[in-house]
Amino acid sequence: MNPETKLGHYSESNHPNEEFIDLKTIFVKLFSGLPQAIGFACLGLFISAIIFLTYSNFSNVNTTTRVTFSFKGSSDGIYPDKSKFSYQDLIASDIIYNALKNEQFDTSEDFLNKIKSAISVEGIIPADKVKARDRLIASGQSVTIIIPDEYCLSLNLRRNFPLSLEQRKNLLNSVVNSFRAKFERTYAVTPIALSSLATALQSADYDDFERILADNSDRINTYLTDLSKEAGTFRSGRTKFSFGDLINENKDFNQIYKNKTLGLIHEGNLARDRESALIKLDYQLYELSNLEKHQTEEERTAREFLNDAANHNSNYILGVKSQMTDQHSSNTPVLDKGLVDSLLANDTYSYIMKKALEASLKLKDTQVQQVIIAENRKRMESALKSNSEIDKKLINKATQSMKDLISAYENLVRDIRDTYSDYAAQEFSDAIRLTAPIETESIWKALLIPALAGLGLGGALGMGISLLGINLGKAKKA
Repeated sequence: MNPETKLGHYSESNHPNEEFIDLKTIFVKLFSGLPQAIGFACLGLFISAIIFLTYSNFSNVNTTTRVTFSFKGSSDGIYPDKSKFSYQDLIASDIIYNALKNEQFDTSEDFLNKIKSAISVEGIIPADKVKARDRLIASGQSVTIIIPDEYCLSLNLRRNFPLSLEQRKNLLNSVVNSFRAKFERTYAVTPIALSSLATALQSADYDDFERILADNSDRINTYLTDLSKEAGTFRSGRTKFSFGDLINENKDFNQIYKNKTLGLIHEGNLARDRESALIKLDYQLYELSNLEKHQTEEERTAREFLNDAANHNSNYILGVKSQMTDQHSSNTPVLDKGLVDSLLANDTYSYIMKKALEASLKLKDTQVQQVIIAENRKRMESALKSNSEIDKKLINKATQSMKDLISAYENLVRDIRDTYSDYAAQEFSDAIRLTAPIETESIWKALLIPALAGLGLGGALGMGISLLGINLGKAKKA
């Protein structure tokens, strides 16, 4: 028998009922049921969209932006005045309240609490920094705290919350603007309280001029000295002055105008009312006398502690080696109790000596002020008893000198304000800024996934029904 015949006979006999997939039939069924599949896909799309839109009214929508703090000290957690800074200050209660007020939104306590619970700010740390830190930790090295370069400011509210998506964007922008305005009021505007000298001098007697002018001069000098340390190389474009130049201007003001005016007042014992001036001098002496008693007791107490510390310190022997050793390890450092005690005693002695010196200097300063005021009082009392008339020429000179002084003072203050304004514009122009647009999650992007899911499920259902041989369109037509 032919082997091929046997093989063919064997194959047919062993697979008599073998079934084959007829792709042609499948494609014909799918093509004939294509309108049905499209209809089911559209139905699935419509149903999923309806379900999503119904549910979305009760789901939260996130509105976000990015903020950067770039003022000096922000990376160290301090403001320019060395006070503590935290990025959470951006969403403090007063900032949110001002933002709501600026946008003319509801500022009731209930609404404010809802906004406060919905708004948050978080640091954004780049992935490469996180990986680098993880590598250091894995290698056993110490790592430093990572300071974020940017912060994400977000507002998470229900879609049906009584704030439109545009209003939410405006609210976040207003929050940043309110914090920036507060920062500029505190640091970008001249923080020194430069009072109106003209008003102060007009309401004061001549004997008060020295105290008023001295206080203003010291305040200005301290303020300019601090600025000169921070920005010694800065020079204003408007005034052409540096802060060091303004310190010299303040010295010139004191030498030329302040000393001249006070000299005329002192020469003629000038006063608008000598009896009132005498009463004020008496009260100043009374206050200084009470202060002297308090400072005397403070100095006496400090000296007693200083004597005790000095006597106690003489009983210590420096550098006494301890006889106790660690038998488990030869490399264990020796803890010298005598040396530690002596160091503590020396530190205590130095501290108490410093306090005693400060108390003594304060007492001497008060006593010097008493002598000066007592001399002024004696001269004023002598002029009052002699009933001598006040020299009109000196009054006229003092009045004119006071006008010149006020004018020079106003020029000095204007130069200080203009110079600091230029410095603040340079130093704090980008202190708080947005680094990304304010965006809200789009409902259409959120709808895309459930819509595609409904479209796919509906189309799959229609094709499955078509493969089963069910054609709803033909059945209806029949």
